[in-house]
Amino acid sequence: MRILAYLYPMQKKQILITQALTDAGAELARQFQEEGWYVFGLDTHDNYVYHCDRFLIFDFERFATEATYRVRMSAVLDELIRRLDALVFQFEPSHPLSSTPPELDEWQSALATYLTTPFLLAKLFAERIKKEQGSIFALIDRSPPQKTNSALVSNPIRDALQSLTLSFTEAHIRANVLTYERTDENLVRPSFGELSRLALFLASGQTQISGKIL
Repeated sequence: MRILAYLYPMQKKQILITQALTDAGAELARQFQEEGWYVFGLDTHDNYVYHCDRFLIFDFERFATEATYRVRMSAVLDELIRRLDALVFQFEPSHPLSSTPPELDEWQSALATYLTTPFLLAKLFAERIKKEQGSIFALIDRSPPQKTNSALVSNPIRDALQSLTLSFTEAHIRANVLTYERTDENLVRPSFGELSRLALFLASGQTQISGKIL
């Protein structure tokens, strides 16, 4: 296990992107990688087409709800990622709900995936991010809820993740929320190029902007 920590160039800046296979996550990974960052990606599956230097299949819900899985994966991440300059969370709910209002298990699953696990990951890496004077970001889809996700679930969890992310400014970590929205009637995903360039600028150390919703 210890050998893994030395398989990437420590002189590079490092970024960890959750939900790295979404459209937003993939574009973010691509641009950071092109700028010379070492990109770690987490997602629930692997499609073998991504812009990550190191990718791990990761169950976000289990990390929040199962102690054995959390301990095991925390040890893997702790050993693998010895330096961290940026940590990115995403909120892009897409799972269909069985009813409105949602069932309790659906509510708990969304909380675990989009709120508890980001909190645990930020807690795991907070000292490393502070040491590198790094950043925490949340990429949040603020589109109106579709049939697949009720506003009763998406709105409060989205707003809670936003608040959680910005709260890390109190720990003297730069933290910002980057939002996007699908505006056309077909709900086509926007281009994430501009969003990724903004994240690169905020993470570059060229600015001290923090605590903002952009």
